[in-house]
Amino acid sequence: MPLYFGSTKINDGDPLLMGTRQCTKVMRGSTQVWINNYISDAPTSFVASNSATANIDFSWTLPVDQGVPVCTYEIRRSSDDVVVATAGAGATTAQFVTIVTELQDFYVVGINVAGESAISNEDSGSSFVGAPSPLMISSNGDYTAGVDFPAGADITVCLVGGGGSGSIRQNNDGMTGGGFRGEPVSAVVNIPLNEIVSAVIGNGGGSNCTGDHSNGYAGGGSNFGSYASALGGAGGINHGAYDGQGAPYVSPCNGVTYYDGSITSGNGRGGQAGGFGNGGNGNNGDGGYNGSGGGGGGGVTDSYGGGECSGAGGKGQIMISW
Repeated sequence: MPLYFGSTKINDGDPLLMGTRQCTKVMRGSTQVWINNYISDAPTSFVASNSATANIDFSWTLPVDQGVPVCTYEIRRSSDDVVVATAGAGATTAQFVTIVTELQDFYVVGINVAGESAISNEDSGSSFVGAPSPLMISSNGDYTAGVDFPAGADITVCLVGGGGSGSIRQNNDGMTGGGFRGEPVSAVVNIPLNEIVSAVIGNGGGSNCTGDHSNGYAGGGSNFGSYASALGGAGGINHGAYDGQGAPYVSPCNGVTYYDGSITSGNGRGGQAGGFGNGGNGNNGDGGYNGSGGGGGGGVTDSYGGGECSGAGGKGQIMISW
């Protein structure tokens, strides 16, 4: 005699659906038929891990299924009941691949053809509890994946080299050029757990005090291990220099608008704005900020006076965000 569920004939081996969830039933011709109202007991001993990598691991003990096997386990976040991971029949582990920088509560339920079990115990987990994003690096040093930034996850490294210093002139026969920025470089990288990465910050080009119509000095390069590097900016050029006049520059690293240094009523031109700061002004040979160029020297008076110097380039910087 055939078996019917409502008006639908059910054949041996047919899948039985509960919403969008499917269990494979054993039909009348085998050992049992999974059509009843027996909801599984709740899973027990649920644990959520605290990890330095970009995932949270979950584990639990299988529930008593009341004779109707569990076909799906759903791990949910307690605050909003959103499903963050699933596992199939017989599973006792699952993983949520994400970066969660503070502890969150989770639980698991078992689902069979009769419906959902009660929830398990709750437990707290996270995938990275460390420095807040972004991590700003302004000096040389070593940084560890999983401690200073998330390991095994895509993170963005944006870095600039040191800015160039301004040029210098001897007398009033030419404009002094502001220094150029170290152009920002951005890279998405994934670094294994516990790997130590050495950060090197490029110095800005040094102030020029020679007084002999010479160009400024280039800034040094910055790098984040072998993962990303950026060159320093060029020094300012005498006689035909970069024309810094307070123009805006939107940083590709943080979206902030910075400004070129200003030109003066004399002959000093400002330096280029950088990835993390304004350019130096030309009126007094200001130094630049974080990868920006320094201002040109000799802008205060109509002719070079002893002791006047160009502005130094700004130091490089690295920003890591996730």
